[in-house]
Amino acid sequence: MTAGICDFAAWRPVGTFGYPGRTRGQNKPLFFVDHIMAGWKSTMDRPGWQDSAGISAHFGIGKDGSISQYVNIFDASYANGLTGTHGESRFGIEKYDRANRHLAAVENTPGARWMFRRLNNVPYWNLVDAAGGISLLNACSITIEHEGLKPEEAWTDAMVEADIVVKFWCLQELQRQGFPAIVLDNDAIVGHHQIDPVNRPNCPGAGRPRGNVLQRLIDLVGGVTPVHNPEPVPVPDVEPAPPPPPPDDPPNGGQTHIVEPGETLWRISVNFYGSGRRWRNILDANEALLHGDERKLRDGMEIRIP
Repeated sequence: MTAGICDFAAWRPVGTFGYPGRTRGQNKPLFFVDHIMAGWKSTMDRPGWQDSAGISAHFGIGKDGSISQYVNIFDASYANGLTGTHGESRFGIEKYDRANRHLAAVENTPGARWMFRRLNNVPYWNLVDAAGGISLLNACSITIEHEGLKPEEAWTDAMVEADIVVKFWCLQELQRQGFPAIVLDNDAIVGHHQIDPVNRPNCPGAGRPRGNVLQRLIDLVGGVTPVHNPEPVPVPDVEPAPPPPPPDDPPNGGQTHIVEPGETLWRISVNFYGSGRRWRNILDANEALLHGDERKLRDGMEIRIP
């Protein structure tokens, strides 16, 4: 498995990443940024579309729970480095959300400065490094696009579950590769509107269940670090549970599976059914072991696959 590439997402690589283009290894993730596609995932998945548009994201999640990855999480995507403006005013900069400690810290990076530019004749301010070559916000975030046309559209259950498993995988992958953990507090998941309140004031919008996602991640990881004491919260190496009693014979057509390190019910569902959406069926089939709680899944468990 290649570092930074999710093994249960459809890998659809694009060339729009890095400074200069296609430079690898420039992203040191500190937080997530959520987006709404304002369109269809099938468009983002189309070969060449993101390249021709000059944009990219690390992941795209569909309403059906499908997951695509376009850029390695350790490469800088072209998703959220700019803030809009009116003419050449500094309006977007003034509205930039400095209440978020990550966004404030990026702006306070030594040598960082706001540089005016036009993209497709639209005026923007770009927060760049001292040399003006790297868009800093793209070099410290993991970006996730979510299918939808209107920001008020509620995320589907499948989309919520896919978003959680992608973010949890990212937390695990950062740990595996020796990167600092993303601290799971109120600043960990940023909306694009906090970066660009001018052109993206409703991105990702009111339909995003941010609090639910954050709490689920905190539950999976096992805690949250207070903002005033920002030590990273590592994703724990879970000790294998004692072997469960031998299960009864699985029902006709069923089978069993030994849980491997790092697996989630979503990933197991993808492996067996080609889709993560049947994770709850697996949970229900293992009531005696999991008691309706996916967090009780442990390495080495023998579970039923209905």
